[in-house]
Amino acid sequence: MPFREMVMLYTKLKHKEREIKELTDMGLVDTHWLRDLDIFEKFRAMEEWLPCKACRYEKIAEEVGLSSKRVKKIILLLGN
Repeated sequence: MPFREMVMLYTKLKHKEREIKELTDMGLVDTHWLRDLDIFEKFRAMEEWLPCKACRYEKIAEEVGLSSKRVKKIILLLGN
């Protein structure tokens, strides 16, 4: 997926965050969706002050309690 399309899709999902949360609470949507969106946001926000991708994976992994490999996989799946 081209970067521009990925950003547009991400924006649409972000605008639907409340609805996704409600669907998650009802058990209709996997709970990891919102976590993965949050991880992606953090990764993009760190870009200016922490340009090293591996460092960002490590930092986020520490914050959310996942391995850096898992964080990297999430970021790559979301289109970075």
